[in-house]
Amino acid sequence: MNGILGSIRFKVVSVIILVLTVSISLSQVVMIGTTRENLLGSVRRNLTVNNEILNTVIRNLMLAGEAPIAVQTLQGLKTLEEFQDVTIYRRDGTTAFNDYDTIDSVNSFQDKVVFDRTDRTERLILENPNFKRVLETNTPRQNELTAQRQMEYFFPILNYSQCRDCHGSSPFIRGVAYYRVSTANAYDRINAAATFLAASLAAMGLAVAALLILLMQKIVVRPILAIGATVAQVGQGNLDDSIELDSRDELGGLAIKINEMIDGLKTRNRLLIENKTIEARNQENRKYLDNISQGLLLIRKDFVIGEQHSAFLVRLFGRTEPAGKPFSEFIYPDPASAPEREDLGKFLSLVFHNTLTEMEMIQATNPLRDKTLRVGDGAGGEREIVVDVLFARIMEGETVDSVMAIFEDRPQIVRAR
Repeated sequence: MNGILGSIRFKVVSVIILVLTVSISLSQVVMIGTTRENLLGSVRRNLTVNNEILNTVIRNLMLAGEAPIAVQTLQGLKTLEEFQDVTIYRRDGTTAFNDYDTIDSVNSFQDKVVFDRTDRTERLILENPNFKRVLETNTPRQNELTAQRQMEYFFPILNYSQCRDCHGSSPFIRGVAYYRVSTANAYDRINAAATFLAASLAAMGLAVAALLILLMQKIVVRPILAIGATVAQVGQGNLDDSIELDSRDELGGLAIKINEMIDGLKTRNRLLIENKTIEARNQENRKYLDNISQGLLLIRKDFVIGEQHSAFLVRLFGRTEPAGKPFSEFIYPDPASAPEREDLGKFLSLVFHNTLTEMEMIQATNPLRDKTLRVGDGAGGEREIVVDVLFARIMEGETVDSVMAIFEDRPQIVRAR
């Protein structure tokens, strides 16, 4: 379980799902809020228009003295599905047309009976802070009843100049038109839109998440797993494995670097094995060179003596280690022997570079055949030795890699002389 939760694949998928969930949730909240505001704004605008229409109708009916028709109009509006309540209230909060006070006041103001008494409406009293606020500010007010899914609208009915002929010049506000309409249809549309948006965004989110997961799987997860598997194989000592990635991004660059590292390890491992093999051979050669009764040494292409030489050679010449010294100077250390050193150098040049000539023919010009040399005797003095030096080429392809010089001590020649 910990392995799954700690894997990069799980982390990538979790991050993608979390980001998409937050993004979709925020988008849904914003879009639903915008839709809600638009729908409720439409309801408010309709209320404003309906109020202006109703206010105009009631005013014209009242100016024509048709109060009963105004009452019937209000009663008829209440039967409409969208309207929960349509009522006109006086300034004291009671319903209009519930008694004869207004008719009596108008007839008294006109000093004659202008309006006859008709049937009255039910007396109701409105206790609402918004109603009182309209009377104080002379401005319409809206109030949304979210729990009931309704909206209230309070609109002041002003005492226009035409109205003052019957009602007098005061008060400025004759009453308040009160409307209460249902917003259930708007909320149903909001819920339907929310459901549709949620389903659409969820489907889009799932599609985007699946696409992102597949892309991340291909672009990030698989390369990382491939790199990890190869590194694990290398850690176990398998240097024949390598990372095969076609991507040219940072992970592709990392794979190239790791492959280069593996190649370097393979080269290093090969060199270690070769060095061990060479070291083992050198040890065997050293044993051979330490016990052979001939003087042996290797001459490099620059005519310098190599590391390989026999112990007998050191005893024969009575000198220190010859390795690293020019061969001609080792044979002729005396400054006065410059001509001999030059002749020996020319001979070595033939041996190394004139590969078309057989070695037997070149040996005929060998300046070290039965050569008498003066060497140290190990006690600070000198002695003469006679050596016969044979040269053998060591080829590498078509070129001479090095030359082996074989020294044979010829004391019998010295005694004969």
